[in-house]
Amino acid sequence: MGSFQNKDGIQSQGLDELTDKQKLVLEHLLDHMTSKEIARELRISPHTVDQRIRYARKTLGVESRSELAVEYRRLKEVCDETVYDGSYVAKTAFELDSSEGSNDDYVISAEPPEVYQGLMDGKQGSDFRVAPEWFDGPHGTLVRIGVVLFFAFFLILLGLGGLAVFSVLTELLASRSG
Repeated sequence: MGSFQNKDGIQSQGLDELTDKQKLVLEHLLDHMTSKEIARELRISPHTVDQRIRYARKTLGVESRSELAVEYRRLKEVCDETVYDGSYVAKTAFELDSSEGSNDDYVISAEPPEVYQGLMDGKQGSDFRVAPEWFDGPHGTLVRIGVVLFFAFFLILLGLGGLAVFSVLTELLASRSG
């Protein structure tokens, strides 16, 4: 991640220099919680909370608890921003004939092709459903278990059917040759 300079010109490390436990404490610190409240929430000692805050202050190069919260919030905003939008290469880029042209023929667009527009319906790519809705809800676990058991039963039947066919064919071949 590299290092950043805070508003006072102090060189500070990036967000990746903090441990996950320090980040968890800092998330609660952003909610203006005291060390005792954070300790109760995370089920750890207040001294452990203070230690993680102290090491995070040292890592980010700030002097006070409030400066730490401000610097952590700033780093989160900087690091959580999406730097690049998705890029799509038009279908024609793959259909180019090797004899036809140069690299200038490749078309790169920041917008998805029309083919994908109907699928997206204004949603980001991460909003697509992976499983049907009936896997969610209060009975979703039971439905998932039922589907798994159904497919397991189906595969067992398929295997037994294959063995039965193999057995019959073996008997047929044995009776013809004997």
